Amino acid sequence: MMISGKKAAFIKGTFILTMTGFINKIIGFFYRIFLSNKIGAEGMGIYQLIFPVVAICHAITIGGLGTAISKLGAEKHALKDEAGAKSILFSGLIISTGLSILTGTLLMNFADTLAVHIYNEPRCGLLFKIIALSLPFSAVHSCICGYYFGKKQTSVPAVSQLVEQVIRVGSVFLICHILESRNSQADISVAVMGIVLGEIVSMLFCLTVFGHDSVAMPKSMDRLRFFPLIRLSLPLSFNHLALHLLQSLEAILLPLSLASFGLESSEALQVYGTLTGMALPFILFPSAITNSIATLLLPTISEAKAANNQKLIRSLIYKSFSLSIAFGFLLTAGFLILGSFLGEFFFHSTLAGHFIRTLSFLSPFLCLATTLESILNGLGKTMTSFLHNIIGLIIRILFVFFTIPTVGITGYLWGILASEILISLLHLYSLRKS
Repeated sequence: MMISGKKAAFIKGTFILTMTGFINKIIGFFYRIFLSNKIGAEGMGIYQLIFPVVAICHAITIGGLGTAISKLGAEKHALKDEAGAKSILFSGLIISTGLSILTGTLLMNFADTLAVHIYNEPRCGLLFKIIALSLPFSAVHSCICGYYFGKKQTSVPAVSQLVEQVIRVGSVFLICHILESRNSQADISVAVMGIVLGEIVSMLFCLTVFGHDSVAMPKSMDRLRFFPLIRLSLPLSFNHLALHLLQSLEAILLPLSLASFGLESSEALQVYGTLTGMALPFILFPSAITNSIATLLLPTISEAKAANNQKLIRSLIYKSFSLSIAFGFLLTAGFLILGSFLGEFFFHSTLAGHFIRTLSFLSPFLCLATTLESILNGLGKTMTSFLHNIIGLIIRILFVFFTIPTVGITGYLWGILASEILISLLHLYSLRKS
């Protein structure tokens, strides 16, 4: 039976993203093992603390712009308006680059204040200053990837992600080797330098590909599409910002709540590092498939909606739902059986194995929530998915605040599970209403 052009493009795009996603996950997985051996569980905890701040910066600088470029670009391509799609991209580049330079400057100036007075961890100050350098490069990289996702040319963003990962990991390996040859010990800042180098090279790759794409710059400012881009991206950016602010609050409260349970500051960071730097990446490792499907679903659903193709939309929803559920339960079984072994074998940590087994029940709901959220966004229901995620994060924070001081880190694991179940159910309810 012949496969339609749109379905073939969707399958091909998903395959490309899945394969590169798996390669990235494999590289990142062994990199985590290497990093945990170099900086220890406490170092991993400090390293993980910077990512909520990075996420907030990305929400401000790129946030909804990447999604908006992909969505609006897909609609323009469906109407054969190539000039309109290019103008959307250039508008996004102008906005995002300006915001990233401003945000990076502010982060560098207030890094120490943020580290000492908000995160209660002075060692984060230098890390914030280093990571601020990556923001403009990340902004350009993300905008161009959004443009190619809208065109369904997934090979460009897929390869750029692979380039970023290879450079990030390779540079850290190289720096550590040089330091050790000089009898010096690598610290957490080396890992953050790797992130910056990865973003720089990935941006250069995207610009090189884009430069050979026969794309002409708009000849006048009135050809740029600032208003439709801002109109769609602004609520998405605010949504991302609110979510990441709550995630940052969660990251601040978690070590403090563990201290209230009776752990010393270093012990709390070790537990936090083991959970977020070792166990959770293992649980998220197979998500390359569902993330690939979700990434391709948004522009595909948007294009189908623009063409009023209800049959294709329903088909994509049902197939994505079935795949997510089946794959998620398969992962749960695997992590339940092998969790303890995986923690001991890869990280030499009984605690990591315990976390992997406990978090195994997350897999079906993580897969489902990721896929359904992308469908909701593709249907234009970005506010709905945002509210669902806000509710889920509030649930997690409440568990952090009220259960960790009483039962320890187990309370947080319960909170993550309750949150993902609730988000999945809310997503399903909204889609049924639609």
